Amino acid sequence: MPSNQFLKSKKQVYVKLKLINGAEELTSVVIYEDQSSADIKKIFTLKCDITDPSLVLKLRNTRGSIIPFSYQSFEVSSRENPYILEAVEPHSTVPLSSRSVNNHATYSIEDRVRGISGRVAALEKAIVELPARRKDKIKRGPCSN
Repeated sequence: MPSNQFLKSKKQVYVKLKLINGAEELTSVVIYEDQSSADIKKIFTLKCDITDPSLVLKLRNTRGSIIPFSYQSFEVSSRENPYILEAVEPHSTVPLSSRSVNNHATYSIEDRVRGISGRVAALEKAIVELPARRKDKIKRGPCSN
């Protein structure tokens, strides 16, 4: 009788572990369809000998994007193009790359802020004039505009 493990859908992925000290290590991990994210994360932790529970694990695909620890997120990878698993301190940041913020987006945001500032200034000016305009309207009576 075959084991249930052989009937389950599975993926073998290669992972390059990057540690805080700069060390790198390539390893292979098999994950199964019915495993939860916590189980998959635990497998990576055990397979890569990560003993410090305070470290945060960041899994990146071959393009460098962070992906979740879920079976659906994984595609079969090779030794040449492994996933990258980073074990980092909590709240550590990575400096922004030049491609992460587009200059056109920055200018667009600045234009929008200027536009909103102009509208707010017009509203502030109108608020000051409202009591006088109200008195004028009351003096003219209900039928005049």
